[in-house]
Amino acid sequence: MDRIIAAKNEKSGSFYIFNTPYHCALFLHYLQEKAVFQNSITWYKKDGLSTTKKRFVNNQESILHNGF
Repeated sequence: MDRIIAAKNEKSGSFYIFNTPYHCALFLHYLQEKAVFQNSITWYKKDGLSTTKKRFVNNQESILHNGF
């Protein structure tokens, strides 16, 4: 992951990570020493289609904005 971020960004660049809240928390923990956390956005998706009635459906995404 470090090679991908370094190859795509300049030293003063920033990047966004779109993912589930759980995985964004893992990314945020990993990137704490490598990048500067700037903002977090929670996007609630309402599509009205539930595939299951026995468990919860992940209907939100988190967006992390980080910079160098």
